[in-house]
Amino acid sequence: MGMDSKNVLLINSAYLLLLGLGMTLWTDKMCEGYGIDFSSLLSTREHWILGNLYKNSGLLQCFVGMVPVFVMAKAKAQTLKNLCFAAGVLHVLNLADFFLRHKAFLDEQGVQNVNAQVVLMVILAVLCFSGADFSKPSCKLADITWGPLEIYMVLCVLMWGISCFFTPGKILQAYKVPADNDWILHAAMWLGYNNIAMFVVDFAVLSSKDAEAKAKLVQLWSMFWGCVFGTCVTYLNSATTMELDQGSAIFNAFFLLVGLFCACRVADQADKPLKM
Repeated sequence: MGMDSKNVLLINSAYLLLLGLGMTLWTDKMCEGYGIDFSSLLSTREHWILGNLYKNSGLLQCFVGMVPVFVMAKAKAQTLKNLCFAAGVLHVLNLADFFLRHKAFLDEQGVQNVNAQVVLMVILAVLCFSGADFSKPSCKLADITWGPLEIYMVLCVLMWGISCFFTPGKILQAYKVPADNDWILHAAMWLGYNNIAMFVVDFAVLSSKDAEAKAKLVQLWSMFWGCVFGTCVTYLNSATTMELDQGSAIFNAFFLLVGLFCACRVADQADKPLKM
């Protein structure tokens, strides 16, 4: 027997929410906590681009942390175990990616306090697998009812998750953002990871055959895409000043509105009383 799934998820969510809120609201202060002052390292334009990437990653982290909190009251015990296992896998992926692609760069740049965070992630990974009773989850793709919202989620993880994680330079070039700065490249990789993380925890709920948990998740989706749409509008307002292309941001805005519409539609259907 492992630890109680609810307690594990609350601990993991607290970590993600604190880190995510810090990167979203106090980006420069958080970076200073790692011993980095970007205002002296980067141009104003590069600093602004990097800040936007970090803020979006932080926002994604917040919502990944909020998924268990939102669904916990109504979710089945097995759904919570599936979420624990998914969180454990994500920590392992994050650690592997850190050592393979980020550690050497961060050490070279003199970033501080990273080792403490690595130790914390190892502890969280063990706790999450413990919350899943160290057993494989009982969820699979075949258990998902594939509607417009679920298909939209797959498109999101392909566009902003897999692509940013594996080919950040090409994605930055497609959005006409300078890809010759290593800090910006690494930030795009982290953004890709957090998009993948959002998909993985959503998949853990959707494939658990848990209608009440899915209904709560859809409510969270509606808020999430509303928030991300707001960040996109903010980007649009500043893109001209920073001499950045607005076309990609306009595409993102319309694409996000589609997600918001799909989520609100499913949430509305879930709220309707069943006909007797």
